[in-house]
Amino acid sequence: MRIIMGGCLVATATLVSGAAETRTYPSVDTAQSRCYDNSREIADPGRTSPYYGQDAQFKGIQPAYRDNSDGTVSDLNTGLMWQKDPGAKMTYDQAVAGFEAGATHATHLFNAMAPLHHRNPGLVGAALENDDVFTEMVCDGVHIHPAVIAVAISAKGPERFVPVSDSLRGAGMHTGEFMFGDRRVTVRDGVARLESGTIAGSITTMDNILRFLVEHIGWDLGEALLMCATTPADALDMQTLGRIIPGAFADLVVLDHDLQVRMTFVNGQVVYQA
Repeated sequence: MRIIMGGCLVATATLVSGAAETRTYPSVDTAQSRCYDNSREIADPGRTSPYYGQDAQFKGIQPAYRDNSDGTVSDLNTGLMWQKDPGAKMTYDQAVAGFEAGATHATHLFNAMAPLHHRNPGLVGAALENDDVFTEMVCDGVHIHPAVIAVAISAKGPERFVPVSDSLRGAGMHTGEFMFGDRRVTVRDGVARLESGTIAGSITTMDNILRFLVEHIGWDLGEALLMCATTPADALDMQTLGRIIPGAFADLVVLDHDLQVRMTFVNGQVVYQA
């Protein structure tokens, strides 16, 4: 049996070169990549400046920020919101206000934000209850317990749940070290940590995430494929990715019966074959 998954959002690269053209598009397969194409998102990174600032300078975009009256800061280019106080956590009311103002995307739910509490639901509760909001979650088996992932998928539905890897440059490494900016990251037993012991992103890949959703969480294969390919494209409002239809980019991943990658197509051309 072979499964063909359209869209190639399982790839972390945001630049794809084809025989006829070179195109650039954003990817939601990393918490550091923001939704630039008419998407607005809320992040609660607990930092005074988000990763977006680095991305903006790299892309030649001049960052423009607004100091809101509720303790949050908004990026005027993307609608990204974060807490001004690095020790603060976004409240439920702040998150709801952000969604009402037009935010449509919550970044890697549960991580680097206040936990869901029955009296203080925070950003997690606001994102889970809103049917219009796309919600990311790091599905590497380390960041989030499988039961919590299953609850979140049930709350959001496959059409609004976006599994992400949060992977760094050490993706695929089982044991070793690499640098994340000026910080050393050590990978042991498939988990990346800073010297402080804090989890430092992930080293998983999207094909591993697909297998994790199906084999460990027990989710339906068809819906897992939808979440890994089509829903991320929908979150970016890019109808030419994540689906196999006339007019869509011929970026395809072919999987075998064990959900192992056998072939990858970019622009209809084979770029990998096992």
